[in-house]
Amino acid sequence: MQALSVANCSFVYLLFATRLDFFSAIVTMGVGEISQPIRTRLGFHIVQLTDFMPARQMNFEAVQPEIRLTIKNEKRRAALQALTADLLRRAKIVRPL
Repeated sequence: MQALSVANCSFVYLLFATRLDFFSAIVTMGVGEISQPIRTRLGFHIVQLTDFMPARQMNFEAVQPEIRLTIKNEKRRAALQALTADLLRRAKIVRPL
């Protein structure tokens, strides 16, 4: 099992911030504690909190690469959806009788 460090793994917030059950279990933990099994739609999770850093305001230079990547991925997703819609519109689908 791989231990997650909340301080080093910002993806924990991205994946689970909207999952109140998971988030509430983590915020009540102290450093070094291991959680009871937490059930989410992705399965069961056991978390060990190895570090804690208080929330802080980040400057633009620190988050700029992540913002650029997010925008790039959104553009790719939109282009893929447009391509898929165009291909489906132009496709001739034949179904056997």
